[in-house]
Amino acid sequence: MNNKTKLFGLQKEVALKRQDAIERRNLKSRNEVNAARFVTYSGKRFLGLTPNKQPVWVKLSLNKESKFLTMSTTHNLEILLDKHSLLAQSRLSIKLNQKISDFDLNVALKEYRKNEGGKVTKFTLDYIQRLIGVIELKSYPAFVKNKPTKLFFQYAASCVYPGDSNLDNEITWRDVCTYWSLPTGDYFTMEKFPKVVISNERTNDSSEYQHDRHIKDYLSIESRLS
Repeated sequence: MNNKTKLFGLQKEVALKRQDAIERRNLKSRNEVNAARFVTYSGKRFLGLTPNKQPVWVKLSLNKESKFLTMSTTHNLEILLDKHSLLAQSRLSIKLNQKISDFDLNVALKEYRKNEGGKVTKFTLDYIQRLIGVIELKSYPAFVKNKPTKLFFQYAASCVYPGDSNLDNEITWRDVCTYWSLPTGDYFTMEKFPKVVISNERTNDSSEYQHDRHIKDYLSIESRLS
C-alpha cells in the first residue's frame, strides 16, 4: 500500500468520524427541543385480559414542572391471576391517549417461541405493584423531596412506557432524565423496598394459569367475529 492510498484511507476515516459527530449533535439538539416542548410524559402498557375479556393497563404520567409522578392500573392486578384471564405474551406500550385496535391486542396475546422480554408474568405484576407502592409513599431513595430520582424514573418508565425513539417528535425516558431536571439521588435497586406479592385468593380457584388453552379459544372466537 503506497502513501497515497494510506492518506486517502485516513481522510475517509476522518470524514466518517466528522459526519458521525454532526449526526450525534443534531440528534442531541432534536431531543432537547422535543423535551422542552412536552409538558407531561405519559404512557401505558397492556398487561392482559380479564375473564370478561376487558383489557388491563398500567398507566404512568410525569408532569415536567411539578415533577409529580403517578402510576395506576385499570383493574386490581389479582384479576389477571384468574385461570380464565389472559396475560400479554409480548410488549405493547403506547402513549396514554393513543388508540389501539383489537388486532394489536390479539398480537400481544399470542405466544411466540422467542420472547423479547415483554411477556407479562406474575413477577411482572408483583414488580408493578411494588413500583406503585413506592410512588404512593414517595419512598427514599427513590424520591428526593417528593420528586422521583432519575434512576427510579428509569425503573418505572422502562417497565410501563419507555417512550418512542423512532419518531422525530417524541421523547423517551432518557430525554426526561437528561432535560427535565430530575434529582440524581443515590444508587439503589428495587429489592431495597418491601416485596409485594399479588395473591389470586379472590378468584376462589387455585388452578394454575393455562395460557395455551384459553388464548386459543379466545383468538378462535375473535377470528370468527372479524
